[in-house]
Amino acid sequence: MKRMAGLLLVTLVMCYQLADGAVKHQVSLKWKASASQGVKYGIGRGTKSGGPYQQLAVNISGLTYQDTTVVTKKSYYYVVVAYYPSCGTKCQSKPSNQVKATIP
Repeated sequence: MKRMAGLLLVTLVMCYQLADGAVKHQVSLKWKASASQGVKYGIGRGTKSGGPYQQLAVNISGLTYQDTTVVTKKSYYYVVVAYYPSCGTKCQSKPSNQVKATIP
């Protein structure tokens, strides 16, 4: 079994206005991890600190993710896990640090 490195997750909440005047929000997630060929990442999102986290995205190859499904006046908590698809959850890292995003 391959050892997975720790992950460091950071977040940024962005707001922008569309041409019709509607305001859209998104959460930009970025994490640091040691480069390792074949590693994929998954995002967990919850509405309470400490979880539970629902699987938001899997099979991510890069080190960033944009969550465009957020709703105004809510807080979200995110974690990232790294894994090797060839061996499933047996080769999954511990979750990253949790980050909080509050949508205005």
